[in-house]
Formats: sequence, C-alpha cells, structure tokens
Amino acid sequence: MGLRALKYFIAIAALILLVACGPDTIFLRSGLDTPFQHVQNGNRLLKYNKVDAAFNEFTRAKNLDDQYALAYVGLGLVCGRKNQTKEAVAFMQKARKLALGANEIKAVDLGFIQLYTHEDKKKPQ
Repeated sequence: MGLRALKYFIAIAALILLVACGPDTIFLRSGLDTPFQHVQNGNRLLKYNKVDAAFNEFTRAKNLDDQYALAYVGLGLVCGRKNQTKEAVAFMQKARKLALGANEIKAVDLGFIQLYTHEDKKKPQ
C-alpha cells in the first residue's frame, strides 16, 4: 500500500508541476474588456499625459474591434503627442472612414481639431 500511495503522490506532484509551469491564465472581465471601455481608459490616460499607457489601451480597443473608429482617433492622438504626424493623420483618416453615426463623426472631427491644435503648439512663434 505504501508503494501505491507513493505513485499517486508522484503523479499528483507531476501534474501540479506541469500546471504551475504553464502560461499565466488571463481572466477577462467581459464588461471591462470592450473597445468602448479601453477607449475611455485611453482618453483618461492621455488627459494625464500617460501616452504609452494610452497607446496600449487604444491598441487593445482596435484589436477587439478593428472597425471601431474611436480606437483610431485615440491612436492618432497618441501619434500626435509623439510628433509622428504622418501616422497620426493616417489614423485619423482611417477613423473618418469607419465613423458611424453623428457621435462618432463628431469625435473624429474633435480628434482632428485636437491633433492640429497640438501641432500649432509645437511651432515656434
């Protein structure tokens, strides 16, 4: 009986070891893992000039829904903050093409205004 118990113990220990060495499990909270939520998070982060963290949020929104115009607006604003003007304009133009409804169109227009306002602040006067 002692040998049998040892075999079970070794089998269980091996299983635990295999599971412990596997990739980390990602637990998604579906209500918080939406394009809308990530865009909101990204906009808050931009407000506090946390550009890299905002980029991650907007990218996650785009990865969840590559047709979500507001994700591209956010990516455009991030590129504008990083002085990557060509990329910023490309993201904004993509957002304009994808925009559905008056609210998204207004958000794209406001994004362009923010982008160009930021550009004006960089020019010496």
